[in-house]
Amino acid sequence: MPDKIPPEYVDVRKTEIRWTSAVRITQFLATAGAVCFLGYCFWQATAVMAGHETTLNLVLRVLSDLKLTIGINIAATASFTGLWLRERKLRKDTVERLQSRIKKLELARDPQRTTSNLDARGDTNPEDKI
Repeated sequence: MPDKIPPEYVDVRKTEIRWTSAVRITQFLATAGAVCFLGYCFWQATAVMAGHETTLNLVLRVLSDLKLTIGINIAATASFTGLWLRERKLRKDTVERLQSRIKKLELARDPQRTTSNLDARGDTNPEDKI
């Protein structure tokens, strides 16, 4: 059977529980107060702007304009096309950089190996194109 817990430990533990509870209650009240304050500020801002033309309305009107939407689509398409072309160039540069090493290793394994007629960048021989 365990020994009896000393009364000093019980007093310290009770004090710790009280402080922990007080901190948690304070944190909850601070969070709730902040949420209430933000709600109050939003309510006041809405009341002040009621019936007025705001910058937000103008921005939403411009963004909903069909011409702007088409412009955004064209800009996004151009951006992605540029990124695709850049990635393709980087891939071909990597193929060209590694091609000599691969060719050397393949010839070391099979000296009678025939070529695939690809150029150094991995493109098809122009004579083979239709």
